[in-house]
Amino acid sequence: MGGSHDGALRVHVHARAVDGAATEELRQLLAQCFHVPRHAVTCVRGQRSRTKIMEVIGDEVALSDRLERLLALTPAPGGASSEGPCETRGP
Repeated sequence: MGGSHDGALRVHVHARAVDGAATEELRQLLAQCFHVPRHAVTCVRGQRSRTKIMEVIGDEVALSDRLERLLALTPAPGGASSEGPCETRGP
């Protein structure tokens, strides 16, 4: 995870897009990265699409800070962040 595309957070999941498995893996990954329970992450639009709009419920300031850090990550070759899926640089 990390980096952006047209201002959106870019995320790659391993699950196949069958029976919602990819969306569920994305929910779990976002919950882990934003330090919120999985039920705080919902797919608002794009349940069956490659491009999704996800909502993360929690402390707005903390979530905004975390999003900024994730957007700033430079993806390593192969699409993953060079620091792991949820790690960010800095304090």
